[in-house]
Amino acid sequence: MAAKSCPHCGEKVYAGVKFCANCGIEVNPIKETEDRVGKAAYYVLSQRAGRNQQKLQQQTIAHVMVTDQLADGSLPNIKRLEVREGTFTVLYSPFHGPLMLEPGEHEISDLGVGAEKSFEAGKTTQRAYICTVARNPLVTEFVLPDAISAREASDARDLAAHTDLTQRDQQITIAQHTLTSLSMRTADDILGGATMQLVLRCTNPAPMISMLFSSRFDNLSPQEKQIFSSQRQNPKYKGSIGALFSYSYDFVKHAFGMSSGPKIPNTIAFSISMWDLWTQFRMEFAGAIIQSIRNETAQSLYDTVEVRDRVAEDISKIMTDSIRLFGMKVDRVSSFRFISPQYEKMLEGRMKNALDRAELSDLEEAEDIQTERDEIAKKSGARQADNAKFNKTLEAEKERHGIGQDRETQRLKNEVHIEQVDHKHLVDAKEFNHEQSKLEAAERTRMQLEFEKGEMQHRLTSQKDDLQFQKLERMMELQAKQYELEDQRSDRQLDRKLRHEDAEFQRRVTLLKEYAGLPEDSILTIAVAENPKLVQAYTATMKAKGQDEQLTMQKQFRKDIESIYGVNTKQTHELLIEAARQLGSVYTAQAAGKHQASQAEAAITQQPRELPTSPANEKET
Repeated sequence: MAAKSCPHCGEKVYAGVKFCANCGIEVNPIKETEDRVGKAAYYVLSQRAGRNQQKLQQQTIAHVMVTDQLADGSLPNIKRLEVREGTFTVLYSPFHGPLMLEPGEHEISDLGVGAEKSFEAGKTTQRAYICTVARNPLVTEFVLPDAISAREASDARDLAAHTDLTQRDQQITIAQHTLTSLSMRTADDILGGATMQLVLRCTNPAPMISMLFSSRFDNLSPQEKQIFSSQRQNPKYKGSIGALFSYSYDFVKHAFGMSSGPKIPNTIAFSISMWDLWTQFRMEFAGAIIQSIRNETAQSLYDTVEVRDRVAEDISKIMTDSIRLFGMKVDRVSSFRFISPQYEKMLEGRMKNALDRAELSDLEEAEDIQTERDEIAKKSGARQADNAKFNKTLEAEKERHGIGQDRETQRLKNEVHIEQVDHKHLVDAKEFNHEQSKLEAAERTRMQLEFEKGEMQHRLTSQKDDLQFQKLERMMELQAKQYELEDQRSDRQLDRKLRHEDAEFQRRVTLLKEYAGLPEDSILTIAVAENPKLVQAYTATMKAKGQDEQLTMQKQFRKDIESIYGVNTKQTHELLIEAARQLGSVYTAQAAGKHQASQAEAAITQQPRELPTSPANEKET
C-alpha cells in the first residue's frame, strides 16, 4: 500500500488514513465529493423510472378480443371458446348483458343463453368483447417520478439539449427538474420521489377497456379523431359497458392493429398492461403522496417504519376510490419508500463527520494507552532501583555483623580445632555441621582483614559485582525485547539460546548439589557451574588421596580460580574460603561417597543437548 511521510514528525502514513497516528496531524485530507454523490442519486432515480416503465409494460392485466356478433347472439368468426383455470372470462355484447364464462369449453350458440337481453339489440351485426383476466392478485410497483414526468419536464429537456452535456448529465438535469415540478415536499421542505408496492385485483374489466379505448382515442391526431368521432359523440348505449360499443370497428383496428396472438379471421386481440392503467391515475397517485407526506420529516420517512406504514395506509385509503373507477381493487399496500437525493446528500455529509469523529477518538485512545505504558515502565524502573538498594544494605549489614563477632569466632575456632583432633572419629553429624559453620566464620574474618588491607582490590571486586548486576539487567531487557520482537526469527533463536544456557546452568548446579554436595546458594557452586574449566580441577581435588596430593590439587585449583577471577580479589578469596569449607566436608565424607566425584565430572562436562526448534516452541517463545 502506498505511503508518504508526515510533514510534522516524519512517520509513514498509508493512503486512506486521514490523520498521523504519531502526532495527529491531518496528512491525507479525504475530500468528499458531495456533488458527485448527489448527482449519482439523481441518475439512479432516473434509471429506476425507466426500468419501472418497462416492468409495468410487461405486466399484463387483461387480454381483450374484439369480434363480430350477430343479432341472435352467435359469433360467426369463433366456433368454440376455451376458458382456462385461474382466469375468468367475460363476454360483453350489445345484445346481452355481461356474461361470466366458467372455466372449460363453450359452444358459441350457448354464449348468450341465460344473459339479460338488451332492448336496443338490432338485427345488424355488432361488436362483442371477450375479456380474459387473471383471478390471482397482481403485485405491482409504482415509481414517481416516472418516465412520463421526465417527458413532461420540457424545460429540463430544452436545457439539456442546448448545452454541452453528456447523456448522463442530461438525465441528471432532467431528474432534478422533474422532482421540482412534482413538488413532493416533506415537513422540513425536502424534495423527493417515492416507490410503492401494491397488491391489486381486477373486479370488472369493462371500465378498463373503456379507459383504454378513451386513452387511445385521445392519442390520435385531430384528423383521425374527426374520422372516428361520429359514433363516439352519439353512443347508442348508455353506461360504462355501453360506451364500449361507441367505437367503430375501424377505430379498433387502427388503434390496436390486427391480432398478434391466435390467427382468427376478422378478429382483433390486444392486451391491457399495468402501464396503461398507471397512465390514467398517476397524477392522483402523486397527489395522494403529497398529501400524506407533507406533515412528515424526511428523517422519519427514512428511519421510522411506523411512519412509512402510516403513510402507506393513508395513500391506500385515498387511492381506493380512484382505482375502483377502473375496475380494480386494492387488496393491500405492501410497502412505501420515500427517495430523496437531497436528503441522501445530507446523510453523506453526516457520515463523513461521524468518520472524522471516530478517527479522532481512536487517536485519543492511542495517546492514553501510550501514556499509561510510560507510567508503568517508570514505576517498574523505580521498583528495581529500590530492590538493588535494599540488597546492598543487607550485604553491608551482614559484613558489620561478621566484624563484631571476630574475637569470639577466633576463640571458638581454636576450641573446635582441638575437639576435631581429639575426637575425629566420634563427632556426629550435628557437631560436624557446627564445625563447618565455625570455619566459615573464621574465613569471613580473615576475608575482612584482607579487605581492609586492599581497599583498591575491594573496589575492583565491587565493580565486577556491578558488571554482574548489569549483566542480569541486560538479560532482563533482552527478554523484554524478545517478547516485543517475537515475530523475528533471529530474536527467537536468541531466546532459545538464553533459555538453553539457563537450563544448562541449572542442570550443572543441580548436579553439583547432587554429586559434589555443593549447596545451590554457594558462590563456589555458581562459579564452577559458570566455568566448566574449574570442574576438572575441583573433581581432581576431591579425588586426591593423601595429604601431598591434596595440597598439589588444591594449589592447582587455586591457580585456576586466580586465572579466571584475578589474583588477590575479593571474589577469589571468597571462592577459596568456600572451597576450603566444601573440601573439608568432602574429605570427611569420602568414605561414604567416593564415586560421586567421577559422576559429577561426567555429567557436567557432557555436551549440552540442543533444544528442539519445532513450530510449537517458536509459538511458545
